[in-house]
Amino acid sequence: MTKAFNTSAAPDPLENLLHQLGCEYERRDDGTYYVPGGIDLTNRNLTELPDLSRVHVGGYFACYGNKLTSLKGAPASVGGSFSCHGNRLTTLAGAPETVGGGFFCEDNQLQTLAGGPKNVGEDFCCSNNLLTTLKGGPESVGRDYSCADNLLETLEGMVGDVGGNFTCAGNKLETLRHAPKSVGGNCNCSRNSLTSLEFAPRSFTQIESDFGIFKAWGEVPVEIRMPEEKRERIARKKLAHKVEKAVVLQSPITVSMKITIKK
Repeated sequence: MTKAFNTSAAPDPLENLLHQLGCEYERRDDGTYYVPGGIDLTNRNLTELPDLSRVHVGGYFACYGNKLTSLKGAPASVGGSFSCHGNRLTTLAGAPETVGGGFFCEDNQLQTLAGGPKNVGEDFCCSNNLLTTLKGGPESVGRDYSCADNLLETLEGMVGDVGGNFTCAGNKLETLRHAPKSVGGNCNCSRNSLTSLEFAPRSFTQIESDFGIFKAWGEVPVEIRMPEEKRERIARKKLAHKVEKAVVLQSPITVSMKITIKK
C-alpha cells in the first residue's frame, strides 16, 4: 500500500511519477522515497530517464531497450538487478554505487566503466561495448563477470576474484595479466591474440581458450603455460648459472717441495 508521510507538504512531482508508473512506495521525512518492488521503464523510446535520484528501490530497476545516452536520474540505490542494456550509453555516470543484484550494461557504446557501481552483488556484464579498459569498474562482483566482445588490450582494473563464470572472449588481449586469481565457474578467454595462458586463473571449473579446453590447470600443457620467448629466456639463464658454477682448470699444478721415495 502506498504510504505518504508529511501530507501537509505541497505535492511532489516525483510522487505523481511513481503513481503513473504504478509503483507502491513510502515517502520518508527526508524527502526520499522507498519502492519495495521494481520499476520498469523498458522499451519506451526514452532518450533520458525521469529524475528518480531520490528513490531507493528494494527490487529491480529496468530501463533497457531505449535510446538512453546517460543514466542521469537513475535511482539512488537498487536492491535487486539494474538492467540498462540495449541503449546508446556512452557513460555509466548516474548509476547507483551499490547494486544488490546484477548490473547489465551490455550492448551500448561505453568506452569506460567510470561512474558505474563499485559493488555488484551478483552478475556484472559489460559485453559488446567499445571498452579499451576496465579501470573504473566494480571493485567486487558476487557472481559472473563478462567483458566479452570489446576492444580490450589489457585486463587492468579487473576484480581479484570472480565467484561465478568469467569471460573476456573476443577482445585484443595478448596476455592475461591482471586476470582474476580464481574463478568459481568457467573461464573463457578465446578469440583473443594470446601467446600463452600465463597469468590465467589457477582455480576454475573449466577454461576455454584458443589453445583448447582444460578442466584444471594441471591439464594445461607446459608449452602454453608461458610464452615461448620467456621459456627460452629462463632456459638460457639456467644454463648460464650452471656454467658459472663449473670449475675449469686452465693452468698446470705446481708442487713446491721435492718428494723422496724410500726404497
